[in-house]
This record gives sequence, structure tokens and C-alpha cells, in this order.
Amino acid sequence: MKRTLGLIFALTLVSAAFAQNPRIAALYPAGAQAGQSVEVAIRGGGLAGAKRVVVNGAPGVKAELVGGGVAADDSIRPLFNAKCVTCHESRSPDNRTMSPEQWASTVDRMITSRGADIKKDDRDKVVGWLQARARAGQVTAKISVAADAPPGVREVRLVTEQGVSTPFSFEIGGLPEQLALPNTTLNVTLPTVINGALTQSAQRDKFVFTAKKGEALTFNLKAYRLNEQCPMFFNPVLYLYNAKGKELGKSLGRIDIDPILEWVCPDDGEYTLVTRDLLWKGNPASIYRLAMGNLPADLTLSNLVGRPGKSFSASMGNLSVEAQLDRDAAGVTMVPTPLGDSPVLVRDLPDGGGAIEVGLATAVTLPAMFSGRLTQESQVDRFKVLALKPGMGLELYTKRLGSSLRPRVTIKDEKDAVVQTRVMDGDEELRMPGCFPKAAEYVVEVTDSLASGGAYCWETIGAGIPDFSLTITPDGANLAPGRRAALLVRATRREALQGPITLKLRGLPSGIKAEVGVIPPDDDKALILISADDQAALGGGTITLEGTTELTDSQGNVRTLKRQARPIELYRTQNNNLRPIDRSAAFIGIAREQPPFGLSVQGIESLDLGPGKTATVTVKVVRPTNGRSDVVISVLGLPPGITINQSAIYVPGNKDEAIFTLRGTDNSKYLGTRDAKLPPLKFVFVGAAGGRNADAPTDSTAPITVTAPREGGIKIGR
Repeated sequence: MKRTLGLIFALTLVSAAFAQNPRIAALYPAGAQAGQSVEVAIRGGGLAGAKRVVVNGAPGVKAELVGGGVAADDSIRPLFNAKCVTCHESRSPDNRTMSPEQWASTVDRMITSRGADIKKDDRDKVVGWLQARARAGQVTAKISVAADAPPGVREVRLVTEQGVSTPFSFEIGGLPEQLALPNTTLNVTLPTVINGALTQSAQRDKFVFTAKKGEALTFNLKAYRLNEQCPMFFNPVLYLYNAKGKELGKSLGRIDIDPILEWVCPDDGEYTLVTRDLLWKGNPASIYRLAMGNLPADLTLSNLVGRPGKSFSASMGNLSVEAQLDRDAAGVTMVPTPLGDSPVLVRDLPDGGGAIEVGLATAVTLPAMFSGRLTQESQVDRFKVLALKPGMGLELYTKRLGSSLRPRVTIKDEKDAVVQTRVMDGDEELRMPGCFPKAAEYVVEVTDSLASGGAYCWETIGAGIPDFSLTITPDGANLAPGRRAALLVRATRREALQGPITLKLRGLPSGIKAEVGVIPPDDDKALILISADDQAALGGGTITLEGTTELTDSQGNVRTLKRQARPIELYRTQNNNLRPIDRSAAFIGIAREQPPFGLSVQGIESLDLGPGKTATVTVKVVRPTNGRSDVVISVLGLPPGITINQSAIYVPGNKDEAIFTLRGTDNSKYLGTRDAKLPPLKFVFVGAAGGRNADAPTDSTAPITVTAPREGGIKIGR
């Protein structure tokens, strides 16, 4: 998905602003086995006054807040000092980030393994005191997983007095699970999943297991895949040692920063797996899940394509996967597997199969979908296809599959002459429009450009099969009673789809009103304008946005095409780069605190702005008495054909306005000929407090509607 830098910057301001500080930085443990319940510690900012827990994703998972618990009785500290000081420093409970279960396990281990002289009554007092301290300063929730809950990732959010929090991933699996203890050696039986957190500097978590000669084992650590922001503070690594301390293998990262180690046991015996941070750092948000056992290292499926509404079958190593694909699914979609969610390309196209021996194969008629996997450096996958009409092309997916493959695709004609070659560049998926220039047979060759290997799938484009997808940015809004906000919905139209896309918002909290528009045929976006009543109750929840359009076939039959918008959270990395994260649900929250400013556009009755002409708009910043907050103001949803001199303007606390210059380009001529029945085009100015980084509450102006007068100019009015 391509975005201009200015647009991304503007959206980031809105995303950061809407957060209003409710942010989950860590959720531990970050998963559970189906059929089990676990108490999780949730840490972050702005989480005070948490009202409830929201879990988004597949069914079978329930969550409830655990009351603040019994207050820590500090009269127990002398008992702790007397009984535990030989094993733990007295300040240990305040310095360590451990779950209540971990503290109980630690005390029990001291008794059973170290011979600590602690009677049951004293044990219960010490454990209760440690667990009460562990719950202090964090939100604690109980997550219960049904035995038949589909495996895969859910998203956990908190509804707080400041609105709805950002999400954190919680993974459901089928393997037995254990909790790691900081700087402790844990004996484990394979297969298993270890939940851990590298909370202390120089921490090394160790896991001892036995293995048989020739046994193939995989050690797969998830950190980045649970929380894509973890590279800012966490870079986990894995080391494997034999009983004599000899290093047998290591992994410093395989899927982005997540390490995966594949190993064949050389002899019967006992072995130790160690995980630590590459730079020996520690942080309460350094959460990981480590799967150990005879498990597939590649979590992509043998078949990577499926059709909406149809059953789907595939394998993952020696595991079988069966799923029912949603009838409205389109594009890369996650399906549950015994080891977590795995991506599949879903289109209403035939499955063309995998690579073949070209000389012996019959060409597959396009349009179709195909999938494959490159495992050797010199491997060449070939597909023989028949294009029935000229101008068709292909799009090949790797990045959205979580594959490390950097493919090179070569198209050859019937005479084995090269028609086109392209190599994947950057993070964009590889697209080759028009690579089948005439109706004929072709051979598609897929090779590995960087010897990285991995799975891929590709589909036909340009075949005239209409479709669309939607994104909503940011992934939600928190606003105070009496305030307003805006979300931007973008459509990516495929093939011949040109009609309007009607938007419908579901799940709005009480007291929230939303003006949900239509994406017109002459634009790819629309604003959702949200306002909260003065009496809107604190809280909020998750929402869904659907888009529908009608298609008419050559026989005049009409059918409705429906797609659900994909929420996107944008965050700024430690290198000041922007990274989008797909979320499973969007949210609307009502916050307690009013933002430290408001925005308005004054003195604009109407503006005629034809091609080549300019006009200025003054945005006023209204602060409460003695308010001095800095504000960054940017534009959201600017119509095609209109440019603006600056995508964002910084307004310091001693100023109260920003002046923007708008200009109509030659491309704005269409506005003068638009059908009067089409929905008007609107944009807003949005503001975010917090200085140049803009990370405080937000506000927006009333929408500005863009129309074109008959005499040829553009009329802009409120």
C-alpha cells in the first residue's frame, strides 16, 4: 500500500493524538493453552481506572479484570527478610517484574529445591504479600480460554477513564505452557511453550531438556511477532549448549528480530537452551513466547491460496490444517493452525497449483492463483500459463505472508524469449502489470534474489475482475464529551471497479454520533466524522466498518460486494521511521479529560479556487485560560486536485493560529463537472498537542466541503 510521506506524517499526528495515553506496553504472559485460564499483568500508560477488558478475534476467549486484590500487608516484610534474604535481596519485590504465579513458583522452588525453612503458614503469608506487590501499579486480568477455542492471536485492549487502549497480542496454542523465572534454570519436557520476560539487565533464562540422537527439534521465539514495537527495547537471541557447556548453535534473528533455531540432536543426552537480549538489556515489556519441540520451523502453509466461503485444507510440517474461509474474505487473510495464525491469499479465483515441469505440463488458464516455496539457492520454480486476453499481469506476495524471500520474477514467451524481469524492491509486494502483453502462453519463473528462501504466492491482475479493499487510519479515536474527531477511510480498487463504495459503521458506543460518508467514484477516500455528546459516558469499545458496492454483470444481474475495513495503527520507530501495523478491530473511546485546545476555521464563507489559483485558510487554536500547550495542525482528507503548502504546521504555546495556502492544480478541473448527485468531498484540519512529536489529545475543525461553481472555479465553504 503506497502512501505519500506527507499523508503518512499527517496520519501519524492523528494516530498519536487520539491515543490520549491509554497504551499497553506489556501483557504477561502473552498467551495460554486452549482449555486453560491465566492471570495476566498488563502494564503501560494511562491505564488507571480500567473498567473492562476487550478481546478481539476468534471466539472462545473471555477476560475479566481482577480486583485490585488484597493490599500488600507490609507487616509481612520482616518475615520475608528473615526467611528469604539468603535467596533474594530485600528490595527484590520492588525491582523485579514477575507475575503472581511466578512469585508463588519461586517461593515453592526455594522450599523444595533449596531447602528453605519456611512452614506452610509462613509460605502463604510471603506468597500473598509478594503477589499483592506484583499487582500494585498494574492492571491484572484473568483470561479464560475454552477448550475448543481456535488457535491463533487475539488482541487485548483495556477500556479506561482515558478511553480505549492500544492492543497487545495474546496467543492461543495447543501445547503445554510454562512460565520462565528470571535468571533461573527450568527443566522442561518437550514439546512446550515457555512464557518469559527479560525484565532485568544481563538476564539469562535457561531451559534444560533431554533429546535423542537424530531427533529434529525447533526452538522458535516470538517477540516481534507479538509486539512489533519491541525492537525499540528488545532484541532476543537463542544459544544452545550441551551438558559440557559447548555451544552447538545460535540464532540472532530470523523473522525480523525473532530468532528461530533448527537442530538435529547428535547424541542422547541433556541440553540447555538459553535466551537473553543481544545487548544484555532488560525491560518489563521484553515479553516472549518460546516454542520448543519437534515442530515446524516454517509456519507458512503448504497451500497459500483459497476461495471465499470455501473449505480450506493444507499442512504445516506434519500437522494438518482445516478451515472454513469467510465468504466476505479478500486478500491476505489469517487462518488458525495448531501453532498459531497463518496467512492465506483469498480471492474468488481458481487455484492454479504449484510449480511444474514446463515441458510436460498443460498451461493453466488465467486468471488464477498459484503458490510455491523456494528452499535451495539455485531453485527455479516455473509456471506455465495461458493468457486469453492481452494486458494481464501478476502480483506476488511474500512480505504479507511473513516470508523472508526476496523474489526475482521472469516472464518468458512461447519462444523462451524474456518478456519482462523484476526483482522485489523495498517492502512493497512485487507487482508486474501488463507482463502478459498479448493473448498467448507464457512461462513464469520465480527465483531467489538474496538466497534467503521462503514461501510465496501470486495472482493474476488486470483480468477485469472487480474487487476492493478498505483501510481505516488511525485504528481508532479517543475523545472527550463535547469534542469531535475524524478517521480516514481509504479504498484500493482492483480492476474495473469504479462505482461508489457505501460505508457503514457498527458498534458505536452510546453517546457517540458518526457521520459516515460514501467513497465516490472519483476519489479513493472518505472521512468518518465522530462527535461525543456532552453527556457521553466514559468508556467505549471496538467498532467495525463495512464497505459495500454493487456490481452488474454482462447479463444485467446485480450483486453486492462487501468488504470489512482493515484498521491500521501507525507508530514511529526508534529511527524515526513510520511503521503501519494491521489491527483486527478499530475502537472509539470516551475520555475523562478535555484536550488542552480546540480548533476552528474562521472567516470562511466561501472560496473560489480554480486551477492555478490559491487561497488561504486560517486555523485558530483556542486554549483555556492560561493554556500554553503546543499544537501541531495538519490536514486530513484533502480532495484530489487540491494541494496545500504544508502538510503540518507547528503552533507554539504563545501563538494561536496557523495559515495554510491551498491551490487548485490542473487536475482540479473535474470538480466543476461532478455529478450533483455524488456525495460532496470534505476535509478537516486536525490538531495534536505535545509539541513537535504530537502525542497528546486531539481535536478537529468542522468539516470543510469542496464544491465547484458552474463558472469553473472551486467553491469551498463550511
